[in-house]
Amino acid sequence: MNDQLKTVEKAAADSKGTKDEKARLDGESESLKKQVDEANKELDESKKVCDGIDSDLAKVVDDSAAKITKLTKAIETAKET
Repeated sequence: MNDQLKTVEKAAADSKGTKDEKARLDGESESLKKQVDEANKELDESKKVCDGIDSDLAKVVDDSAAKITKLTKAIETAKET
């Protein structure tokens, strides 16, 4: 989308057409800028949510690993007796 925005902005700047054509390109450029901004905001929000999930998942994995280690030691101790 950024590439499309750059292309439209360049076309608007280089436009030797009518005022209507330039206005149309400027309007399209503004619309694309808004879409890019919205997409970036949604991406940032998604990253925050994913970071939270990753953090929670890492805690669960660490807790599970500790429990497995404890159970493994208990099993080894039980085998020795």
